[in-house]
Amino acid sequence: MKVEIKTRRILTDMPPKISMAIRHQFTISNPAYTEAEMKGRSTRGIPRCLVSFEETQNGLICPRGEAIKILDKYRNHSDEDVTFVNNTPELASVLFVSTQNCCHFRPK
Repeated sequence: MKVEIKTRRILTDMPPKISMAIRHQFTISNPAYTEAEMKGRSTRGIPRCLVSFEETQNGLICPRGEAIKILDKYRNHSDEDVTFVNNTPELASVLFVSTQNCCHFRPK
């Protein structure tokens, strides 16, 4: 499995078992859909489930903060190594100097 770190976490080359486990982890039922269905209202245009991943041709784009959970789940199900590729753009450092006068804190 390959984990590419950009502005989003991209997982590629996953075994099908891991892919399904990750999809299940990031899919929840939509409370708006459930409420409308229970009250007998139309559910047209309301998605049944909410997903917090995006599918690509060869993998998934997942929330950045969930990387540790994904890797732990992967390591528990597989002996295969994980390859990390860090393509996070680096920004030049900026010197920030601020001087402010606040009338409430002036010495008398």
